[in-house]
Amino acid sequence: MKFALTFVFITLFALVAAANQTASHNLFMGTRLPGDRHLVREVIFSKSGFMRKKTGDYTFEQRNIPYPAIITSIEVKDQYINGNGGYATLTSGGPGFNFVKLHFTSQWWRGYNFVIDIYGK
Repeated sequence: MKFALTFVFITLFALVAAANQTASHNLFMGTRLPGDRHLVREVIFSKSGFMRKKTGDYTFEQRNIPYPAIITSIEVKDQYINGNGGYATLTSGGPGFNFVKLHFTSQWWRGYNFVIDIYGK
C-alpha cells in the first residue's frame, strides 16, 4: 500500500511539473517565409514590484530608412516558462506594416522578461 501511494504521489508531481514547463505566455504573429530578414532582436524585462503589476511598451519603427522592410513575422518569447511571466499584446502595426507597438503586463508581484524577434522583407 505504501508503494502504491508513493507511486501515485510521484506521478502527480511529474504531471504538475510537466504542465508548468509549458506555461509560457508567448505571442507569435505572422509567418516566416523564405527570404525573410531578421530585422531586430530585443530583450524587454522588468523586475517584480511589491504588491503591483508592472507594465511597459515597446516600439519598433524604421525611421530614416529609404526602403523600410515590411514586417512578416513577430515572435515574442516569454522567458519565464513556469507560468509566472507576463503577457504581451499588440497595440498597433505588426505583420503587413513597417512598424510594431507592443504592450507588456506582468502578473501581480511578478516581473516579465521577453525576447522579441522581428522578421521582414
